[in-house]
Amino acid sequence: MVESDTVLILAIIAAYLAGTLLIGYLAWRVLESDVGDLFTASRSLGLVATAMGIFGTQVTAFGMMGAPGAAYGLGYSAYGYIVGMAQFMAAAAFFVIGYRVWLLAEAFDHVTPVHFFGDRFESYMPRFVISIAQIIYEIQYIVIGGIGAGIIFEVVTDGFIPYWLGALIILFITTWVAYAGGQRGSAWTNIFQGALMLAVLVPMMYIVYNALGGGQAILDQLSPQMISLGGAAVQDPKVWIPFSLIATGMSNGVIAHVLVKNMSADSPKTIKRNTYIYPVLVGVLFFMTISLGVWGSIALPGLEGTAVDRILPALAEMYAPTWMVGLIAAGIFAAIMTSWDGMLLATSSMFSDDIIKPIAKMQGYELSTQWENRFSKFFILVVALVTYLLVLARPDTILAVGVFAFTGFATLVPSYFAALYWKGTTSTGVVASVVITTPIVALWAFEVLPAWTTFGFHYSAPSLLLASALVVVVSLLSSPPSKEIVEQNFDVFDRVFHD
Repeated sequence: MVESDTVLILAIIAAYLAGTLLIGYLAWRVLESDVGDLFTASRSLGLVATAMGIFGTQVTAFGMMGAPGAAYGLGYSAYGYIVGMAQFMAAAAFFVIGYRVWLLAEAFDHVTPVHFFGDRFESYMPRFVISIAQIIYEIQYIVIGGIGAGIIFEVVTDGFIPYWLGALIILFITTWVAYAGGQRGSAWTNIFQGALMLAVLVPMMYIVYNALGGGQAILDQLSPQMISLGGAAVQDPKVWIPFSLIATGMSNGVIAHVLVKNMSADSPKTIKRNTYIYPVLVGVLFFMTISLGVWGSIALPGLEGTAVDRILPALAEMYAPTWMVGLIAAGIFAAIMTSWDGMLLATSSMFSDDIIKPIAKMQGYELSTQWENRFSKFFILVVALVTYLLVLARPDTILAVGVFAFTGFATLVPSYFAALYWKGTTSTGVVASVVITTPIVALWAFEVLPAWTTFGFHYSAPSLLLASALVVVVSLLSSPPSKEIVEQNFDVFDRVFHD
């Protein structure tokens, strides 16, 4: 027999999920039958939808589970390690890259975050290559959410809903929102889910804080390392500065589902305004989740490996009333689902618009709007299935998977920046940068290459330097696209910044 506490928790989760489905249904009612509306909401998202969409889609299970799990072992220094300069670097990247990609999307009706590469270089090759790299890293990122969903359902229901079924339930609902409501459905649910995340963490902080005896009592129970700048583990500046600045900061400028959110804004002014809002929202949320992770080391000492990812729901079960456990679970699901639907949309859009559509065109086929829409929605289902299979394999901890994905995205920044700011950038330079750097990132991430090859730095630093050097050197040694094509793209920027 299912215990009454489990029934109440499931009822609260079910109410939240029903609300999400309802929002997806309402978005479906107004969805237009073209890929532009499906993937970018016809560039109609206002400030609230853009800000909450990017905030929510960046928190994921990484913020609600990976960050407190890291803080459990590292102490408050995890804030500097994970967030630190990241929130400000990310906001800067939204403006530096997102603004110009939006201008090109508006001028040439692009619907994916890599579409402009084909126009910029008169070649499908850089568009193909960057699409594939984006998809590889994006799927890694999507897997984080699936792992988190399975863990949460299993923990808060005491195993009544197993890991595999919990992940499947959340994936089914997010797939429905993406498939039926498109980017508009994703944006509307993001507002609801982002507000829920913040709303449940505040009372959770209050409950655990008081349960542990308050400020001085908590400090007395923590070792000095847990509250020091250095942290409980060795915090080498050559590791945490590149990690915060590059992996979890700069990468945000080109992460596919985040860049699409910026492309979906109703104007560049909305993107600029969000650069002020985003650091505040991220800073507040991560302070709360990291604090709970640190406090969890007092309440539940001795956790190791993937068990640390469960610290937030475990604290809720230990100290909070049953209804609060349900709300915490709903809040974590909100973090997962705000990102999952956007990731599914971004990944499927690149499959259909940047790979299938150009291949069909090269073979002499011009896809109708109806078939474009069908292919796009079909790939949403394909990506969802692949994601679920990877979730069942459950690779490493949430933090480790996230770091690999973040670093991979960061190595794409030089290609985006060069294509948007340097007229001398060539297709060959972009392709070489991505093709050579991507496998090397994987070799460092999975410790195939010896540690000394990074010279003591976090592997995101040499990865970024290598990607940057390749795009510059190879571009200087190869032929640029025609002057007419280059000026056609840069004239879009000149009309905005120079007129």
